[in-house]
This record gives sequence, C-alpha cells and structure tokens, in this order.
Amino acid sequence: MSMKEQMMTHRISHTILLVAFAAVFAANPVRAGGADALQHMGPTGIYGYITGKRIFTVKSVEKGSPADGKIWPGDQVVGAGRMPFLKRVRFEFGATIAKARTVKGKGKLVLMVRRKTGGRKMQRVTLQLGIVGPDTFNDTAPYNCPKVDALITEAADYIVAKKAYGRLQLGLLGLLATGEDKYIKFVGEHLHSANWAKPPKDPMVLVGNTRGYASWDLGYKMLVLTEYHLLTQDKYVLPAIRMYAEAFAAGQDAAGLWGHRMCNPKTGRAPGYGVMNQSTMPVFISLILARKCGVDSPRIKEAVARTTEHYARKYIGKGALPYGNHGPNSKAYNNNGTSGSMAVAFAAVGNVEGARFFARMSIAGYNNIEYGHATYFFNPLWNALGANIGGPEAASAYFKKTSWLYPMKVDWKGGYTFEQDKNEGLGNTGSYLVTLCSGRNKLYITGKGIDKAILLNSKEIDETINVHKYMNELIPMDANQLLAVVETHWSPLIRRSAAWKLLKFKRDELLPLIQKRLKEKSGVSSLTGVSRFWDKHPALFDEVAAILRDKSVALDMRCAAAGTLGGAAWARYVEPEEDFGKADFYEGGQLHKPALKYFSDLVKAVADDEKNDPWGLLDAAAGGALAGLGDPYKQKLIKDKPLFYKAINKLLSHKHSSGARNSGMTLIADSMPIEDFHYVADMVVHAARGTDRSYTVYRGDNCTEVGVKLLWRFNIQEAVEVCLDSFPTATRGKERARRIALFESFGANAKPYLPRLRDALKKDPNNKPEGSTKDISLNQAEVEKFIQGIEKSTNPRKTISLKEAKQAGQK
Repeated sequence: MSMKEQMMTHRISHTILLVAFAAVFAANPVRAGGADALQHMGPTGIYGYITGKRIFTVKSVEKGSPADGKIWPGDQVVGAGRMPFLKRVRFEFGATIAKARTVKGKGKLVLMVRRKTGGRKMQRVTLQLGIVGPDTFNDTAPYNCPKVDALITEAADYIVAKKAYGRLQLGLLGLLATGEDKYIKFVGEHLHSANWAKPPKDPMVLVGNTRGYASWDLGYKMLVLTEYHLLTQDKYVLPAIRMYAEAFAAGQDAAGLWGHRMCNPKTGRAPGYGVMNQSTMPVFISLILARKCGVDSPRIKEAVARTTEHYARKYIGKGALPYGNHGPNSKAYNNNGTSGSMAVAFAAVGNVEGARFFARMSIAGYNNIEYGHATYFFNPLWNALGANIGGPEAASAYFKKTSWLYPMKVDWKGGYTFEQDKNEGLGNTGSYLVTLCSGRNKLYITGKGIDKAILLNSKEIDETINVHKYMNELIPMDANQLLAVVETHWSPLIRRSAAWKLLKFKRDELLPLIQKRLKEKSGVSSLTGVSRFWDKHPALFDEVAAILRDKSVALDMRCAAAGTLGGAAWARYVEPEEDFGKADFYEGGQLHKPALKYFSDLVKAVADDEKNDPWGLLDAAAGGALAGLGDPYKQKLIKDKPLFYKAINKLLSHKHSSGARNSGMTLIADSMPIEDFHYVADMVVHAARGTDRSYTVYRGDNCTEVGVKLLWRFNIQEAVEVCLDSFPTATRGKERARRIALFESFGANAKPYLPRLRDALKKDPNNKPEGSTKDISLNQAEVEKFIQGIEKSTNPRKTISLKEAKQAGQK
C-alpha cells in the first residue's frame, strides 16, 4: 500500500461497520419510517403504505379485525373522521383513532375510502374500535393521567392473557413497571417456574461462556431479575442474578463493552465484528442494579467502573453513541435508543452530568423515533425512559411530541405491534407498556430513586424540545454570535452546525475574531475556523503550535491544536475564488508544505510523557497529524532519530486507538531503512501481531497487513509467523481472507508453516464469524486450493532472522 493510500486510510479512520442486523432481529436494515415502509395503522387491523401527504394505500387487513370485510388491499384511505387528510397522514390518522377510542367517540372510526374497484369512487366506511379510557391525555402525561392508566391496564392484561413476554422479556419488565400487586405477583410466579431464573448449582457456570447473542438474551433477563428483586426483595432470584452478573463481568472486553456475545476467553475480545453500544446497555444497567441488589464482587465492581469510565470519558457533552467503540456522533441526538439507555445508566450509577446530558439528547431525539440502524425497535422504548430521567416536566414535554405513536402502534387485540416483528418476538407490547409506566417511577429504568440534581429545569427543557427550531436562528447570526454558539451551546449538533455556518463569511471578516480567540485560549472552540487561513495567514499556525507545546493549556485544546496542524492542509475549505482541486491537497500538491515546519513539534508532543493524559489522547491526535504530513523520510523531516522513534514506539503501543497504531505504522512503512529497524523492531512485531488483550480498541485498523509487509520488505522470515499469530484477531471472513492473501505473498517461504495455517483455519463451532452478509466465503475447497498453490511454489526468497534485522543498524 502506498503512502498516499495509507494517508487516505488514516483519514477515514474508525469507519463504522454497517453490518446487517437481520440475523438478530429478523429485520430489514432500512429506515422504518417514510413512504416506502409498511406501516401499522392502529387498531383497525390495516397495514398500508403512505403513498402521499394525503393518502395511504392498504397492503393487507388482518382477519377478524375491525377492518376485515370492510376494507380491501389496494383501497386508498384519504381521510378519517369525516375529514380528508391535510398534510401528515399518520399524525392525523393517529389523532382520529385516539378520539374514536373514547366513551364520547363510542369507538366509531369513519374512514374516507377510494375503492380499488369501481373507478375509485369515494365511500365512507365505519369501523368499530374498542373503547379505552377518557377522551385525551392530560398535560402531565405520562404522570397522573387517567388515559395513560387505561392504556396501561389494556396492555398489561394483554401480556398476561397472551403471555406476550417476548424474546427480551420486556413483557415481564412492563408488568413490573406498573407497580400493581397483581401483575408483580404474576411475574414472581413466572420467575419461580422459569428455568433461566432458577438458582443455579454453580453461580459461576456461565463465566467464560460465549453462547450466541448472550448479551441480548441474558442481558434483558438479568434486567428483569434485578428490577424484580429491588421491587419485591424476593431473595429467590439472587443466585441467578449472581450467575449472570459474574458471567458478564468476566465477559466484557478491555474497554468494558460487549458485542452480540461475551468476549472470547482466548482473546479477551468480542467475537465477530466486535462490540456494540446497543447490546452493551442492558448489560451495563443490569450490572449496576445487581450491585444495588447486594450482588457484588471485585470483578463486578471493576466491570461497572470500567464501563462507566469509558462512556463518561468519551461521550458526555460530545455527542450521541455510535454503533460500536468509535468517536461520539455529533450529527445526531440518538442512535436507536442508546441516548435513552445511556441516561438511565448514568442516573443509576450516580453520574449526574452524564444523566442530564443524555436525558436532553433523548428529548431532542423525539423527531426520529422510527429510525434506527437495522431496526428502530429500541427507540420508542429507551428514548422515552431517557427523557423521563430529566424529571416529570421533561417526560411530559417529550410525551406531547410522541403520544401520536401509541394509537398507531396499538393493535385491535389490545397489544402493541412493531412492523418488523408482528408476532411479539421481541416483546413489542412490553416495550410500550414500560414507557407508559414511566410516570409511575416503580423501576430504576423508569426513574426510581432519581437524584434530584439530575432533573432538568423549565428553561433547559424548553431549549431542548425546541432545539430543532433553533437551527433557523443560526441563519441570521453574525460571525461573533456563531462563534459564541460554538463555544457555549449544550447541543453538539448545534455547535457543529454553527461552525459550518461560518463558511458563509469571507476570511477577512473572520480573521480578527479568530486571532482574538486564539490569544484568549478559551477552549477547543478557539481553534474554530483557523484552517481557512492555512496559506493566507500562516502566522496563525505559529500560535496553534505554541498551544500544542504549552503544557499549561488544557489537554483537549492541545489535542485540537495537533489536529489543526496536521489536518489543515487537506481538510481546509476551498474558497469560492480559489482555483485548485483535491489533488492539490495530497501528495504532489503544495498545501501541506507550510505544516512541515511543525513536524518536530508534533513528534515531541507524542514522545513526551504526559501525566494528565492516561488515555494517550494527545499521542493519538499528534500521531494522526504526523501521518497526515506524508512520508517523513522522503521529505527529510527526521532531525532527531531517537526522539522520532520513541514517538513511533508510543504510537505502536497505543492501547486505546487503532488510529494511533495505524499512524505509527504508516509513518515508517514505506521508507524506513533497515538500519533504523532496531529502534522499533519489537513494537512493530507486537502491533502487527495485534493480539494484545489490553487493547480497548481493536477493530478498524490495518496494522497487521502493513506491519507484516514491512517485515517482509526487510526479508525477515518471522513475518510469516507474525501473520499466523494474528489469525485469532481475524474474526470475520473478509479479514481472514486478507490474512490468507498476505500469507500467500510469502510463496515458498510459507511451506514450513502450512500445518499451523491449517490449524488456524479450522472452524471453531463456538466462534462463528458474524455479519456474514458482508463476509467473503472461505469454504474448505477454496482453502485447500490455496494451500496446494503454496505447496507447489518454488524459489523461496532469501531471508534473515528478526535478530539479524535488528543487528543491521547496531553494527
């Protein structure tokens, strides 16, 4: 791989793996809202497509439902309640359903229908719906609301009658959330008979277990058990809670996260494509609650602390949770309910700042409640619970924005549906019942024992619920006002948008403001807009470099300064009057040249030991900047070899950033002479092998491929062994395919290692590669053909040992 390709790889670091989730939830990885998605049309029994702003077309009608025999597939519904739809079909239809399902409405729902047959003539069709509760929700809903209480009873009775617990046991969780004795007793009787809740003979029986999708299945089961014990003090479930808690504490990875399953005991890592925040959240919350139940141990305590630290360090105030162990998402308020579950977790563990921030993120996420990766199932559940963490007023504000969903999702039998899972496989009714019960505060996930310091005040709630409208207020702002927003607004998305709005101003207008803020060093926002002056006012970057060097400046600002120095050349906004293209930003162009003067500053920033930077944030930022400056050998940038290679070793040994390790390997991959190899030999081998169990980030890098190729460039025979050693880290088909291709490049030199290769390629029945839709098939016939090719290869390359390669520069 060329240096240019390496640089581009670095610049697109931490790419989120968009792997289909269908294997877990039998769901399509598409957005569930919008005109192209099948919609459940409330308790009518109709499923249809929104085919316009004022119409929906019937796809199917459930047998025995109110619409059965009255509405037919292909019919078009253009209005309800004797009024045509005006703008937003589902909102208007939901409001009409809610009005009909009251004593006053007598359950009568009138539809305006254009029949598929008969020339689309208009007909009025009356459906008889069930009657539930008063006419409307009151202003305090879901708190102290008779309408909500009626819906709770309807859903709870449905779960009991149908035993609609769901795969995730959300039906049981919903019954507990009611706080009503009859439902709690029902749950208790069920738990006393359920095999998964029985006291195990050995509480450690699941430690080291990597059964499929354990984080989903067992995580929600432990959530039910912990909430049940905290509600009833029934000691019967404590042994089962300990069994699950010890297993999960032992099964987290070094960052404190979980994937579809618990981590592989052999590697210390989550199998397949790694960890996910969605599967981590129920486990994390359950472990916190297990400790409240009195189930604790050093391992459990450390597990909770590790996960808490991870989320507090990386995401509070910075953005929504991404899919896995990546950086914060500043483009959205929520990712399929994880902002809500994060608010619940932080409240339970006692992190006030985190609970407040993610409660606000949950509230602001009301407008994408039916969107999510692979499925939106968790959005209605956790987002409402997250908003509730902000207190009754916050919950009511959120409920007003989302209450239209309940009449659209309730079915004609009294349960709740989810279009991608019609048969209660996940516990759809339980999901909605939990949220309806959030105003009762009977469970920790519904706000029990909330620290009053977490509660949001009226001003904060108003700012949060109207945050989407605030986007319009950015439009007329001048540069000074926008910079103030960048510095002070609570919302990462608004701060980001305000920074982008600065592009409408000419550089001459911004220059004095940016110079002033740079001198004040008020925070990361002080560097906003600096990149636009890369070639016009290079003296600004001397000030940025001074910030980088100044150890009295806050760490996050020094990290931002490093990123500005390394990334300004290729990330700089192209002004309208400028006449150059992308090629001018990269190798062969000139825009990066002014940054080369700061190469030594960046090297020193990495090489220096920072006592206040235990996670190596500055190393990662400065290392990425160095990699962005191009090949240091060809440009003759290395002035102090020992210092440079000290920095490289620190990057290669970085436990918390695959990007940092990539940067270190990229800098030396193409041009480092063998005479310098001894400086970094041990860490090159270590990073290329990639099996370090203490890595908290271990996905998304290409250190193995680049490192092995570096060793092979020096004709080091151990390159073959390092490649083989790395196979346990290749837990997906396409990664294993890349390893095989790498192994194939050794040709005849690989022959002595074929037995080891065969062993490495054996299928582990307990470690099936996940995300198979993206993987490359590696059937036995293809593997045998590949091995036979190596067996037939001749003329092995003359190699040297690793020891000899080290000695090349020490003579």
